[in-house]
Amino acid sequence: MGKDVKRMPRLQLGLSHVLRGHRGSVSCVKFSPDGDLLATASVDGLVILWDGVSGAYVRTLEGHQGGVSTVAWSPDGVLLCSASDDRTVRLWEAATGRIVRTLVGHHNIVFAVDYSPTGDLIATGSFDCTIRIWNAQTGRCIRTIRGHTDPVTAVNFNRDGSLLVSGGFDGLVRIWDTNSGQCHRSILQNHNPPVSSATFSPNGKFVLVGTFGGTLQLWNYAQTKVLKRYRGHLHERFCLQAGFAVHQGAAAIMSGSEDGVCYLWDLQTKRVTLRLEGHSGPVVAIDSHPKLPIVVSAELASTTVSSSENEAGSEKAQNAQDDEMGTIRLWQPPKQQQQVEGDENRLADAASSVPVVIRAPAHTPSSARNENGPFQDSPSPLVLQPVPIASE
Repeated sequence: MGKDVKRMPRLQLGLSHVLRGHRGSVSCVKFSPDGDLLATASVDGLVILWDGVSGAYVRTLEGHQGGVSTVAWSPDGVLLCSASDDRTVRLWEAATGRIVRTLVGHHNIVFAVDYSPTGDLIATGSFDCTIRIWNAQTGRCIRTIRGHTDPVTAVNFNRDGSLLVSGGFDGLVRIWDTNSGQCHRSILQNHNPPVSSATFSPNGKFVLVGTFGGTLQLWNYAQTKVLKRYRGHLHERFCLQAGFAVHQGAAAIMSGSEDGVCYLWDLQTKRVTLRLEGHSGPVVAIDSHPKLPIVVSAELASTTVSSSENEAGSEKAQNAQDDEMGTIRLWQPPKQQQQVEGDENRLADAASSVPVVIRAPAHTPSSARNENGPFQDSPSPLVLQPVPIASE
């Protein structure tokens, strides 16, 4: 989520577009800061850029030799960084798809990444249990932080970049001073369930934490106190994206869920205000448009296709292939609810009563062509199951 609250008009949302093009489960979806582009990442090693409103295919970013876990935009939206199973982070020029630089230094899967609001720093979290802070201009690692005993699953800067929050499978959530690398505060200890997500609120005063077991917690980290708990979604096996938005004029919390539903809660009342249904598999990724009432969500792949079905070229095979890829869904207000002025003109043109299916050009990443490549040897961390947590 961005550093500013994303305000959605008082509109209900319906499925407007289904985007297909990845050859494996989709792990992350992120709108650019201005909302013009949507980036999606996948275990197929690709990042695909789409139009942020119409869903039109823009370009494919290829270069990783392993699955991509997550992406982060630079504050100006010019660059996009991607974190991969190949132990690297790549910085891409969004307008051209050119690789600007590659960050090398982690010794295991890079699972989390974030750009500082000032644009000069990048933070990464890895399955090597470390956090690294990089100079975004030079690509040099300027600090390695060791404070987790299990894989780091989340890193996020606060609104001015002075603090960094991290979470890991060890159940720890820690706040770090960006300049010194010193631990400012710990708000969860290692007897807690594994942490899936940790995000600063737009005003920087609170931290939203998602843990396995189906609870989202809003913390006042200065007081080390839980203010709110949000329940109703299913969260047992996979790392789920969660964050802040505004829905129906009120501050909201949003998250994916393993029951195939996208959930939005009223931040204050903790009441579920919106359920977006339509996915056939666990919804692991979700984001909201920075200007328009649009939500994007994505699911894990659910099926495989037999060779006989592929050869037959049947409708069943095509549908199965689509499910195997995992789908990305854009949710927008029905046309009759929309105001057609300013940016809303694009919204009105994009939405329809029947969802539009958009397919990116067929593309086979080079690393996937090797039968013994990293996709076979190194399964995505999205499907790793943590050690069962004993009930209290």
